Amino acid sequence: MMAPAGKGVEAIRRPAYNLLVDDTLLPGKLDRPVPRPNLLPRQHLKARLDGAVGRRLLLVAAAAGYGKTSLVASWCAARPEPVAWYSLDNGDNDPNRFLRYLLAAINQALPSVGPELQIALRNLPPPSPETVIQALLAQLTNLAQPCLIVLDDYHLIENDSIHQAIHLLLSHLPRPISLLLLSRADPPFPLGRWRANGDLLELRAADLKFQPTELARFFAGAALGPEQLHQLHQRTEGWPAGLQLAALALENSVDPAGFIAAFSGSNRFVLDYLLEEVLQGLPPDLRQFLLDTA
Repeated sequence: MMAPAGKGVEAIRRPAYNLLVDDTLLPGKLDRPVPRPNLLPRQHLKARLDGAVGRRLLLVAAAAGYGKTSLVASWCAARPEPVAWYSLDNGDNDPNRFLRYLLAAINQALPSVGPELQIALRNLPPPSPETVIQALLAQLTNLAQPCLIVLDDYHLIENDSIHQAIHLLLSHLPRPISLLLLSRADPPFPLGRWRANGDLLELRAADLKFQPTELARFFAGAALGPEQLHQLHQRTEGWPAGLQLAALALENSVDPAGFIAAFSGSNRFVLDYLLEEVLQGLPPDLRQFLLDTA
């Protein structure tokens, strides 16, 4: 059975960055997640990511539950390049905090990059984000070493200064390095220009949803017939989290055919997931409006 899409991953501890440089950061935010071994391989998506290494930006953008984190973490685990992974949260909208974590993540992957910049960010006043990014770019260019920089949950970033800093980084990122953004929304960058120039790879919901053949492999041990599998695919539209939740519910069902015929967004497992992963991330007034009108 497949681990839940989205955050259904276990963290692997890599050697921590130099805590003497910045001991105020949470190392867990820099852990590269490792999917559980029973996930579907999704080789067709990994092949697209493989072919895009070296492009300016690899954007994996879709709503909650499409398996963005699981896919990219699994793909990174098989890549030869060092990986700098940074899991974002709402508190990372502070530019100084964001840059300190970003530098720590890169330093963890490329130990010669960034220690003195981390120290500089603890000075008062700290250098501007533009100054830090320019210095970082100089170090990355001189090093000329491949690396994958992953920013997970980038949709949580709303600070314009941070967007400008990442735009600057992307605009001058040396070729051996690729930046991956995992997000529920498009970032405010010139995606059209990068798309036209071949500098952008995009994986979106239409790419991430399960195809009928994947769904059949996913439910291989559930003794479901072709018609039941077809119904499940239609009802979930290939949404990975929906299929995982259906699988969990089927384990306790005495009437699989009846359950599949009735499965919908009102299922308890689906409602719990939507509440935890989607509604809790919304502003209180919007969350209450959706609950009142549902």
